[in-house]
Amino acid sequence: MLLNNELSITIPDSFHILSAEEMAGFRFIAEGPGIAASDPEKHVILSIGWKQLGLFTGFILNTNDIARNMEKQISSAMNPFGYTSGGKIEKHIGGETAKEIRFRYTAGDAVEMTGASCVVKHRSTLYYFHFYTRRE
Repeated sequence: MLLNNELSITIPDSFHILSAEEMAGFRFIAEGPGIAASDPEKHVILSIGWKQLGLFTGFILNTNDIARNMEKQISSAMNPFGYTSGGKIEKHIGGETAKEIRFRYTAGDAVEMTGASCVVKHRSTLYYFHFYTRRE
């Protein structure tokens, strides 16, 4: 799949790309262009969004700063659900260095969940990858 006509990713065949109607049933922290997919058998949801940066902003921002800000936003939004940090890692996406944060929270009727959010800067665009699954 080609995101934003510039970043190529592979989504496993077991995932179903969600329609706009299906996406309306989920709460997203930010709005903007993106996609969401799910693998109902494995209880995994993936969302990917992107944001175009201005020339100056793109020059001065780095993934460490962006990941720190992303973690603050996610922890604030997920705090009512028992958010706990699961640590940070570095990985590579599309030939770029990405920063990932991991976390846990409780959803709905006490379902323990694990999440991971990753940000990568590719050219003048930020890409955000969010994964949610049952902890078990």
